[in-house]
Amino acid sequence: MEHYFTSVGRNTNLLIGMVIDNRGLIPEADQRRFAEFGDRIKKIFSKRLAVAEGTGNTISLPLPKGGAPNMLMLMEDIAHGERVRKFVVEGLINDEWIKVWGGTCIGHKKIERFDPINASELRLTVTESVAEPQIREFSAWAVEDGLAAGSPT
Repeated sequence: MEHYFTSVGRNTNLLIGMVIDNRGLIPEADQRRFAEFGDRIKKIFSKRLAVAEGTGNTISLPLPKGGAPNMLMLMEDIAHGERVRKFVVEGLINDEWIKVWGGTCIGHKKIERFDPINASELRLTVTESVAEPQIREFSAWAVEDGLAAGSPT
């Protein structure tokens, strides 16, 4: 799972070394592991709390009452190019905006995991870009404890 989050979750491709046996097929043990991996990815991304999209430097994401996200996903509409150079995501917690995540470049997809937060709203602010940001997805997720093991933050 850590390879998934440090590749796909960091705007790059996940390369899976796959061996083909003497029949020209993927060995059954490997098939089972790939199926388990796919099932785990589906489970991780099964509880999206909220999603938004939009253009411009600020996008708000209201969260459902009682929702405590522990994973965020950002995606640019890269058909228009990678425009975002720096960004910050804040959570409205007890009427105060608290920084949850920040970074450089979004590109196709960025994923960040963290301890659950009890925010009523999230706000994405693009602080530097080469043109007007085109955000395809800004989403918050509630991932079951331990499912996305290896969380770096």
